[in-house]
Amino acid sequence: RYLVVVAKNGEDDKPDLKTLGAFIANTAQGIVYSTGIWHQPMTVLDKELDFTCVETQIGNGGKEDCEIVELETSVRLRLL
Repeated sequence: RYLVVVAKNGEDDKPDLKTLGAFIANTAQGIVYSTGIWHQPMTVLDKELDFTCVETQIGNGGKEDCEIVELETSVRLRLL
């Protein structure tokens, strides 16, 4: 199993914490993120697990490819 955490993009181009959600996926499931969805790296819960990742990126090295945001507040996650 692994934890998946997502949020819609806010008006300030940061995660909209009002839309923050989390769910637990199993190894038979894959994850597809829509455009403009913020996500935490997948977090393995029970034991070591290898992931395969296929990404479509702009590829120019700009922040649009990978932008890391640190949240200024702690949040309580709701499992979906």
